[in-house]
Amino acid sequence: MNRIRLLSVTSATLLLLVQAGGVLAQTPEPIERTPEMEEHAAELAAAFPESIGGASLLENLEINVGQELIGEMDPSDPEEAADIAQLHDLAEAAGASLDEAATATSYAQLGEDAYATIIALQIRGGDIAPALPLFVAAFEEDLPGALVEETQVGDVEVIRLSSAEEPEGGSFVILGRGDAMWLVAVPPEFLEETIGSLPEF
Repeated sequence: MNRIRLLSVTSATLLLLVQAGGVLAQTPEPIERTPEMEEHAAELAAAFPESIGGASLLENLEINVGQELIGEMDPSDPEEAADIAQLHDLAEAAGASLDEAATATSYAQLGEDAYATIIALQIRGGDIAPALPLFVAAFEEDLPGALVEETQVGDVEVIRLSSAEEPEGGSFVILGRGDAMWLVAVPPEFLEETIGSLPEF
């Protein structure tokens, strides 16, 4: 079970790379969005990169806002309760509440066996610096033999995560920009293009 539910994508994508997302087994009643939630979702959608390597990211874009992030979780289940607490901790570390948080996730197929996955966790008005280590740890704990290193992509400082036990699984990078944290998993030849396309909210 993943420790942070940030996306729901096809099992063909990234490490799927850290089980970063996971299709939820249950389908409870959806949370009714308020006008403020709709506004936040629209802002995030408008800022998300439109494409990578010529492949659209918009057609698979999924956005969750505020309580939608935990609306499908069962707090009586110990693992899901830990996921809920983790999301609250991320928001609180940034100096905000879960109501100010939103995720945007998408993936694109770049070739026969090549995929790109991008995840954004935005915390409106938050201070991302204290939350970023928690964001890294959320993915690190599900990555077998996780290797974490600070590096650069072009002139942008990022954190690279890879698996010592599954080196063929590739790696991905995490960075904070504005009031959002991003996870990017793309083939190396697309990495600098992708990092450069990420907005600063």
